[in-house]
Amino acid sequence: MLWTNRGKFLLLAWVFRGEPLPDNFYVMLATVDNVPTEDTNIFDELTEIADGKGYTEGGYELTPGTTDFDVVTEDDTRDRALVQIKDLTWTADEGTIPDSGNGIRYAVLTDDSESSALATGERQVIAVWDMETDRVVTNGNVLSLTDLELRMVGLGGATGTDSITEGEDAAPPLWLSPNLGWVGVDLKNPGVVLCSGTTDGDTLPLDNAPPPFDDREITFDVPVALTSGTKYAIVPIPVTAVISWASDNVGAYADGELYTDSGGDGTWTISTILDFYFITKESGVVKDSNTFVGDSSYFYSAPTLVRAQTFMASSAYDISSVVVRLAKNSGFGDPGIVTVSIREMTGGVSWFAEDEINPIIFTVNGSDYEITSGTSYGKYIYWSPASPTSFLGTNDLEVATATGCYLVCTNNDGVPSPEY
Repeated sequence: MLWTNRGKFLLLAWVFRGEPLPDNFYVMLATVDNVPTEDTNIFDELTEIADGKGYTEGGYELTPGTTDFDVVTEDDTRDRALVQIKDLTWTADEGTIPDSGNGIRYAVLTDDSESSALATGERQVIAVWDMETDRVVTNGNVLSLTDLELRMVGLGGATGTDSITEGEDAAPPLWLSPNLGWVGVDLKNPGVVLCSGTTDGDTLPLDNAPPPFDDREITFDVPVALTSGTKYAIVPIPVTAVISWASDNVGAYADGELYTDSGGDGTWTISTILDFYFITKESGVVKDSNTFVGDSSYFYSAPTLVRAQTFMASSAYDISSVVVRLAKNSGFGDPGIVTVSIREMTGGVSWFAEDEINPIIFTVNGSDYEITSGTSYGKYIYWSPASPTSFLGTNDLEVATATGCYLVCTNNDGVPSPEY
């Protein structure tokens, strides 16, 4: 949840200056066309979803009082207070919500005039809840905004959570201590998959029998445009067992490095002692490569021991295929299908306790978990009950928002964007 600076100003003016409260508040639904920030002042700076099919322009009307703001709590244990909005629902009727345009991304709390209704765009924006993905409610289904919360932590800060669901029960209440800090990491690691293809690893030769390796060309269904002077990563991953990837033994390729993810969890380290064999092509024409004589050197790659070779695009081109020199490892069984992907190189983010004396506390259903500091290069940083004392990273939003998991931060190429 995001408090706007205008929302903080209005709150102080209503309480301490005796400024009259508006007759009504509104929860309006907005698209991602204009992203709200703390500096957003009026709704005209955002884009409301299309009117119709179950959503009425202007949003859901709320009246100050205990009916529409049905919970208010003082929490001395966590030094905070909160107010909850009653459950809000919209049902798609004879079409979808929204009826056209981009999907629902934000729920926006606004004021109205104390004497007469303001034009929708002139309403002042108090707070915003991010639904994390664009949502479209299909005909007959219900969008439920359950227990939207406004939380105050001290006079200088605010944080909060909400549960936004489509036709399902609400998620449990959460709390994240304000002692959490974020920082970007300059070093870039293999990240989001741009394109991929497969080859049958079971038909590869063994790495200890001549000919020890096979040059496999993997063609991508849709060529991807590469930017000149930008680094990318080639990542082959077998389904099972281990493959051997031919390499030089001196690290002779000057425009890239070998990366290793030793746990298969997106945590990468760099090695400069060698580079892997590869050739990139655009419609059959060789564009970038690291080739050498001899196949005596190789490194393993496995589902939980992933290798990557980075390369710098020497020009702007549409990569349509890549050649990698592979073999079955003689000490293991058949590797199955090998998926070879081209990935972006993305920056990471680190999280840490801003006050080293006090830990980061993440509370789920009344249970407190102390979170250790860490770093992730995944697009989404999330909490999972399977690893309750740490945050995890993934490039798959469905993993980060699976049942019981909660998205904490988005990594925008090394720029942390807290979502919680």
